[in-house]
Amino acid sequence: IKRMRPMPQQDGYTEDSLNDYYGNSFNQDENIGNDESPKTEFQGWARMGLELGTNKLDKQGLRLIRVDPPRLGESVPASVIAELVLDLRHCATSLAAEWDEIGEFDNLFLVSVDASKMTGAPAPMMGRKDRRVPDEEDFTFPERYGIQAVRGCMVLEVRDEAGTILSDPALSYEEGGRPDPKGKRRFLRVALDPAQYAADALGR
Repeated sequence: IKRMRPMPQQDGYTEDSLNDYYGNSFNQDENIGNDESPKTEFQGWARMGLELGTNKLDKQGLRLIRVDPPRLGESVPASVIAELVLDLRHCATSLAAEWDEIGEFDNLFLVSVDASKMTGAPAPMMGRKDRRVPDEEDFTFPERYGIQAVRGCMVLEVRDEAGTILSDPALSYEEGGRPDPKGKRRFLRVALDPAQYAADALGR
């Protein structure tokens, strides 16, 4: 997140222009639906960090596919399935290939960032020493960079724009090997944590 440099949307960028590029789900944060809230943009780069969304308007960056009812005696959904849409157009060939290697049962992190809530403060000092607390040990890091939530998910399948399931291991054994992925968008079907989903739905 630090390398991606989240910032409130600067003047000169309109909501419509950003939505034309990224699709209706440009902002995957708590500002969705609140037109008066500042939008978040990223001015940096991180190797495996991507915004959810696409330049096409027909697909949202994150959408729920299925929420199964709880099993007998339980109070949380049996499973929660969602779809993520990634746009690899601006990724180098080698980096796009890394994303295409993501397979079933791989784990990803979803991070919600609201740059308008960043404190911008430096990391606290380490006791009386003239050194600051490393970011990985700094409990104020989420406040400093506007991190609202971090959620994990497990990949079930990855598809290209032609609908080919890239995560299917059987493709590697077919004659000619796995075909080249079609298009620059990738559709990842993922499983979310049902207990965490239930807590989020209740605002806990």
